[in-house]
Amino acid sequence: MNKKIKLREKWQGLTDTVMRFPLTVILLIASIVTNFIAIESDYDITYTRLLITFLLGAALFVVLQLLYERFFDNPVLRIIFMFVTIIFSSIYFMLIRNSEWEIEVTIRTIVLLFILVIAFLWIPSIGSKTSINESFMAAFKGFFTALFFDGVLFLGVVIIISATDLLIFDIYETAYIHSANIIFVLLAPIYFLTMVPNYPRKSDIAIVEESQDNKYDGEFLRLTTPAKFLETLISYVIIPITAVFTVILILYIIINIAGEFWSDNLMEPLLVSYSITVIVVYILASTIKNPFAKYFRMIFPKVLIPVVLFQTLSSILKIADVGITYGRYYVILFGVFATMAGVLFSFLPIRKNGIIAPILIILAVISIVPPVDAFTLSRATQISRLEKVLTSNNMLSEDTLTPNVNLSEEDQSDIVSSLDYLDRMNYTKDIEYLHSYYISFDFEKTFGFDRYKSVDNEYQSYYYGRNTNEPVPIAGNDYMIQLNVHNMTEVGDNQFEVDGSLYSLSVDNTDNDNQIIRLEDAQGLELLRYEYNDLFTKFTGVDSGKEFMSTEEMTFRQENDKAAITMIANNISINEWSDGKDKSTELIILIDIR
Repeated sequence: MNKKIKLREKWQGLTDTVMRFPLTVILLIASIVTNFIAIESDYDITYTRLLITFLLGAALFVVLQLLYERFFDNPVLRIIFMFVTIIFSSIYFMLIRNSEWEIEVTIRTIVLLFILVIAFLWIPSIGSKTSINESFMAAFKGFFTALFFDGVLFLGVVIIISATDLLIFDIYETAYIHSANIIFVLLAPIYFLTMVPNYPRKSDIAIVEESQDNKYDGEFLRLTTPAKFLETLISYVIIPITAVFTVILILYIIINIAGEFWSDNLMEPLLVSYSITVIVVYILASTIKNPFAKYFRMIFPKVLIPVVLFQTLSSILKIADVGITYGRYYVILFGVFATMAGVLFSFLPIRKNGIIAPILIILAVISIVPPVDAFTLSRATQISRLEKVLTSNNMLSEDTLTPNVNLSEEDQSDIVSSLDYLDRMNYTKDIEYLHSYYISFDFEKTFGFDRYKSVDNEYQSYYYGRNTNEPVPIAGNDYMIQLNVHNMTEVGDNQFEVDGSLYSLSVDNTDNDNQIIRLEDAQGLELLRYEYNDLFTKFTGVDSGKEFMSTEEMTFRQENDKAAITMIANNISINEWSDGKDKSTELIILIDIR
């Protein structure tokens, strides 16, 4: 009987969730239908745009539903919120429908979703006895519970499909993808939403606080407080690990404060990750009452402040060398937020942690709204940095770019790094004096120097490719072998038979850092050899800027009275630096046994 009651309660909980977030469920169903069509048809970016639009709309309605539950009673407003969701989703889709799917669109979409997540966590705590610590704990538990539950479900479905396919009848391979689509796009979000508490309306707060026997006491507390296992994990595993890592990080900063700390690019993502970890653990620990959590809350916000200040200052100093990029913009912006969070955590009671949510939302909105957003600023500063170098070297005049072969190493480096960013963000197409470069992508012709040749001449890279549209003449040869030969990598015997006799072709290393392409008979008698280095000697000093080499230019031949080998290189790669050389090639080898 108890099992029937529990099953009925579970089913009722699922039904209540669907009725609570109806538009979200509809948009999630639309998402899996879109995915289904995309899986079963040729890829089209339109399906991706639709999928992201539906998911963003689903998340928006969850936030608006929580807003409605907290502050409003009129059912008409709930319908209005549904229309707001549909209108917002339609506008978003129209904005991205005909645009190229670039990094900028991706980042802006991620930031929009991030804003919705923060609002989802913050709204239940506005003017409520419920703090953001509790809403964060409920979301944290719900997310990982749903992830575990649906992960196990997917594993079970995979096992069933595999067993059926192996033992009974063939099943299309797309069955696995369709299963993942249904489970992770539809069922997982719905299961997560079943664990979102019914937060009391603002008008009900006084009643809830006075009552000791109400619907929020049992289920609400279960969802918003950590389970014993999670409390133990946070207190005795996560907090000690964070403490040890903090000690190591501080020691590194102290040891290197006068040296490589300010130039070590690896420290930037490491310090950002550390700051995020401390803030998340702090909020989780705010719902735990034991000495470990208490001392963590007391000490770590104060440790966070100097660490983040150092990281932010380091990032600002790097701007002078490489200009603003969207990545460094967000690093600095997060540094500002993390510093403010550390100060607030240090002086405000833990129930006031929610004040960081609106700060984070405002900073996130600033980062995507022109003219001070990450992309407008980074684009303007990188173009300005490029134009400054071009103008100072008399290369730019009235939107006309003139190449210059006599640039300093510093100016070459500035041009390369600025153009790399503008290329990566697809901004070069909108810059008038870079129009011809955008069409041809011929860097050396545009600026007068090799983009990939190190300015200090310690590292040089050359690449030669054969025009593979040209046919390879094979008449008069007995056998053809294709080899990929890399610097000091031996290639085992390639055996073949000609007129009943066995022969082999191999690549062996020598004592003088060379390699030999060796042709032998069945008794191991060498018929012919070709020294690998000779293949590259022909190209020493040859301009590698040519788009394609002819088959004749990429052909090498060695012969004697016993045999002849003809080697046609599809490509040749040479990398040189102060301490050595790396070379590789893809060869078509034609063999003539005489």
